[in-house]
Amino acid sequence: MECKIDPSVFTILDEWTRWLGGVKCFSSNTLVAYSRDLMAFLDFLSTFRGEPVRFTSLDCIDSKDLRAWLASRRKNSISFRTNARALSSVKSFFKYLAKHKGIINEDVLGVVLRFKPNTLPRSLTFKEIIELIEKFSFLKTSWIVKRNIALCYLLYGSGLRISEALSLTVADLTNSEIKIIGKGGRERMIRLLPIVRVALSDYIASCPFQPDAGGFLFLDRNGNKLCRTAVARAFLSIRRGFNLPDHITPHALRHSFATHLLQEGVGVRKIQELLGHASLASTEVYTKLNAESLMEKYKQFCLRDRD
Repeated sequence: MECKIDPSVFTILDEWTRWLGGVKCFSSNTLVAYSRDLMAFLDFLSTFRGEPVRFTSLDCIDSKDLRAWLASRRKNSISFRTNARALSSVKSFFKYLAKHKGIINEDVLGVVLRFKPNTLPRSLTFKEIIELIEKFSFLKTSWIVKRNIALCYLLYGSGLRISEALSLTVADLTNSEIKIIGKGGRERMIRLLPIVRVALSDYIASCPFQPDAGGFLFLDRNGNKLCRTAVARAFLSIRRGFNLPDHITPHALRHSFATHLLQEGVGVRKIQELLGHASLASTEVYTKLNAESLMEKYKQFCLRDRD
């Protein structure tokens, strides 16, 4: 059976990912996502065209190929945001080809996604957050209970991305602050709320594995670094076991942190700093979310008053 992708393409792909990591300073998670996106596109392209993808054919790929791939993903319920990231991955590869290999494909680089639905992050109520933490207390292993509770408090109380929280080391944690290395290697310091400090201290004291200063803060039951998949499974188990809504996720805790701060009058610039957003536009989505929430409450009030 003939290979769908010629080895010469894999060589260029490897050079591209090393360039993204070394020159562009992309995180390991972003590198994995970009590589996966490009491989998915090339695999689709081989089937779509009925021939292997070779280095010499990369400049023959046109916008119809790329749009057909994006359309097939939409049919499989891939979200606009994920498709936009996938398009960015493919275009990044072709920008690399143009700059370093002399292969200029304006057709691919000119593709844009024109439709963007109104997808806003959904935050949790304070009641839902407390309920989530209470449900985690039903787990049997006491130190894992304390670990999960500490993780929830940290995500909600400090607005961390789950990847940032799981990458923390013991050395990043002080008595009053925590050092976070975010996207693009950007560093920020977040002051810990007393309740977060207590939860972290309880977890560390109960953990049977005592890492050194350079060791990871959140560990699994075998003493290894806790992974995102394990956290996702824990949240899924809690949602199913107690019939909790699907929007209760680790990332929803970060969204809730930002939304609740905005509702309390904290400025958008300060929230941007706390979240580690490079662009203010990423943070301003919360102002729209808050405005829509207030409008919904206003409508409910008007309907109640009319009755």
